[in-house]
Amino acid sequence: DRGDWKALHERYAIYLERHYSGADPEKLLYRVFPERSWKSDQEADKYTRKWVAAAPNDPFANTARGAVLVSAAWKARGNGYYKEIPDSRKRQMYKLALEATVYLRNAIAIEPKLLPAYYHLIDAYVLGGKPEWVSNATQNAIQQSPDTFYIRDIASEYLQQKWGGQPRDMDALIEKEEQSSVVDIF
Repeated sequence: DRGDWKALHERYAIYLERHYSGADPEKLLYRVFPERSWKSDQEADKYTRKWVAAAPNDPFANTARGAVLVSAAWKARGNGYYKEIPDSRKRQMYKLALEATVYLRNAIAIEPKLLPAYYHLIDAYVLGGKPEWVSNATQNAIQQSPDTFYIRDIASEYLQQKWGGQPRDMDALIEKEEQSSVVDIF
């Protein structure tokens, strides 16, 4: 409410720095973008709109806004099989996912090491009807942080055929994991 966007940016930047320095486990980097800490969806929408409007080139503002939009897209989708979802809800889901994609790609362009942006982007791609883009986003995130668990976790779900993934994409993810976990003993 104070509008101290610089202090808010610095707070998030500290979490990012601590992750890459090895001071904090990866999970803390994701927890700084809490989806459930808002009192309501309306509050989350209001504050992330305000933040990104005040700081449109802030990667953390863009990630927070993208995360809120992805959450709204999931709510629009609802539960059940895709073929059973009414077209009006599908259209809303696609619209929100596309909007989230714009914010999240902007965040990554500004700060390529911001893993939560990739995480939510993978969700946005699936909800937006672009599951074929998951593999590329996953590989880009892994290039930034080869030992990332959460990116591999979400990607392994969406690279399954039921979400439109291909066996070769899953194989590539597993091969990259095996390569990054090999320890040189010599």
